[in-house]
Amino acid sequence: MKHKTIYRDAVLASVVINLVALFIPLYTMNVYDKVVPNLALNTLWVLTAIVTIGLIFDWILKSSRPMLTDKIGQHIDTFLLTRILQNVMASKSESTPNSIGTFAKQFQDFDGVRDFLNSMTITAIVDLPFVFLFLFLFLFLFIIYLVGGVLVIAPLTIMVLMIVIMVLAQPKVSNNIQQMSKLKSERSGLSKRNCCRQANTSCRNYARNLHNGSSVNILFLFKVYGIDG
Repeated sequence: MKHKTIYRDAVLASVVINLVALFIPLYTMNVYDKVVPNLALNTLWVLTAIVTIGLIFDWILKSSRPMLTDKIGQHIDTFLLTRILQNVMASKSESTPNSIGTFAKQFQDFDGVRDFLNSMTITAIVDLPFVFLFLFLFLFLFIIYLVGGVLVIAPLTIMVLMIVIMVLAQPKVSNNIQQMSKLKSERSGLSKRNCCRQANTSCRNYARNLHNGSSVNILFLFKVYGIDG
């Protein structure tokens, strides 16, 4: 039930983000159709406040959606790996490949399935219906050009600015993703090093106990046979 809640929240966040993205063209259309001809400044302030609140929610949801999709990806990885290991453990010996390399290659082939079913696939499926709405946006810009002529410059300028901001922010986002991946790798390596240290400590303790046990046994034999050390 917990994972179903995460899926639901991720889908709702994607839907709201795409709906908020329609605020700008609707805002522009209402300003051209209602505000400018009637000089309705009060309506302009109300529309501007609504769009501003919507953009704030859009920023909050875009910031929280990666965490939700990351949890979904972890759940998918855990589920798939668990099912794979269960099938491997339940498989008969004659059905498993004789070569260890072939067996490992089959595990690597499952990575393709896991990558296809990861969280980004879910986000893409949710965002797909809204592609048609954004196609309507381009049609709306074309209608503005036919009706208002140079008035189309305003929404086009906003779109260009949004694209520029996204392009400029992309290196920062990629850098953050790489740093996060590096931190996860370092944490995994640290866990392995800790395990190795524990293994080395256990080996040293075993060797010391074995040595002490051998010394005790030798001293015991000396005493039994009356040999002075």
